Formats: sequence, C-alpha cells, structure tokens
Amino acid sequence: MTVKDILVAYDGSDAADHMLRHVLTLAEREDAHVTGALVHGLSAIMAQLGPYASPQVEEVLYAQDAEDRARIRARFRETVGKAMTEANKAHFIDRQGPPDESLATMARLYDFVAMPVAGKGKAHFVSHPDVVVDRSGRPLLLVPEAEGASPVPKKVVIAWDGKRAASRAMTGAMPMLGAVEKLHVVEVGKPHSDFDPSVDEVVRYLGRHRLPAEAVRLQPTREGVAATILGHAHDMGADLLVMGAYEHSKIAEDLFGGVTNHVLHNANLPVLMAH
Repeated sequence: MTVKDILVAYDGSDAADHMLRHVLTLAEREDAHVTGALVHGLSAIMAQLGPYASPQVEEVLYAQDAEDRARIRARFRETVGKAMTEANKAHFIDRQGPPDESLATMARLYDFVAMPVAGKGKAHFVSHPDVVVDRSGRPLLLVPEAEGASPVPKKVVIAWDGKRAASRAMTGAMPMLGAVEKLHVVEVGKPHSDFDPSVDEVVRYLGRHRLPAEAVRLQPTREGVAATILGHAHDMGADLLVMGAYEHSKIAEDLFGGVTNHVLHNANLPVLMAH
C-alpha cells in the first residue's frame, strides 16, 4: 500500500503553508492527490450576535467571511502550484460546519490527514489536532514549523507500548517508510503486560517488510515518558515520530496531562499519530 490521497487542514496561516509544503514533497514522490480543506463555523462576532444581528450587519459579516475564504483558497492554489492543479492532483474543499467534527468525518476517506501543530488563522477556520485524531479513525500527521525534517523520512522513531493505538499508528506509517535508512522502535520503561507484543517482535515484523528496525529500550527521565521519547528523537536526528494517541481517554489527558498532550504541545519534528 502507498500514499495516494492526503487531506490537509488549511486555514491560510504561515503554519499551514509550512505544513502544506512538507506534504507536497511527499505527495510528489508518491504521485498522490492533495486535498486542502477549510472547514469553518460562525465567526465569533456572528456567534455572539446571533438573532440580534440586523440583515445589514449579517450581509457585511458574511461578505467579509467570503473574502477571507477566497483569499485562503487562492493562497492554497498558489502554494500548490499550477502544474499540480492542472494535473488534477490538488483540490480544495470549502465547507461550513463544526471545524473539528467536520474535518474528522472527512478524514475517514483519506490515507491520512495533515495538520499544523497550531493553526493561527481566524478561530472559526481552525481545527484542533487532538480532537481530529481522537474522532477520525485515521492517522494524523502533525507538522510543526521547525525546519530540518525531511518530508520523505530517512530516520524514524516508533514509540511502542504494545497497545492498539501504537499498532494502528505503525500500520498507518508504513506507506511513508519506503526511503527509511534508520528506524528505532522505542520502549520506555517496563512493558505494561507480558501479553503485549514486545519491541523485539515489532522489529521482527518490520524486518519482514525489509525495514532496518532496531529495538531501543529507555528508562524515563524525570521529565516523563513523552519528553524521553522526544529527546531520543532529537538525539537521533529523526525526521518522523510515530506513536499512538490517547490510549487512555482524551478527557483524562486533558485533565491530568499525558504523553499525547505533551507531544502535541512540544513536538519539534513531524509526528504521525493514530487513535
């Protein structure tokens, strides 16, 4: 299986442009389609005014919104380039609805959805990676604005805890690993269960796919499991981190913190997650 259809959450921000350029390099290598998605709800002003907005005010606000959306569409097309558009390899969807839920639903028919770490466009144009990965059922590629990571990954870290989400993330990442030269399967601390597949078993599985995997066992630092994983990825010079998301409930992580939330807020390299 290869990457052939990529959904990109695009709000016209600089962070979204950086993410899009990253994805376009991968898409060119894989001869894949790229679909930009701008999913938008009501602007903050419209939401506050509600039924109290006069028709004249509504007309002005909707016109401004339409201008903003047209500008974002034009910026997407400019970044993608004329050749890809004319080859029918790039498309743009402008859809009204709850941004997070709508994007998560759309993502179910794509190989993966790509998002910037933090959208910086207007609030009603921005989707949130934590919600999308939790609800979409598809892998999510999170791309920070940090420079240096190759869009076609050569050095990869797979964070492994033996759980379902880690397995789904690894499987989702397989089409992206064709050019990998160094692949670490990282386990932090002791396995949670004797019945969970070990890092050695993962290495054997990846080896049968002719991937150069190595097992790495680490002890967590004082900063915790997530910081240990990110630190190893940094030391290795990794282009991609692959990990499960929200193996514990998202609500629990939102309240008490956890590996997924830490990575979402602190990653300085692309991260492919799955729930």
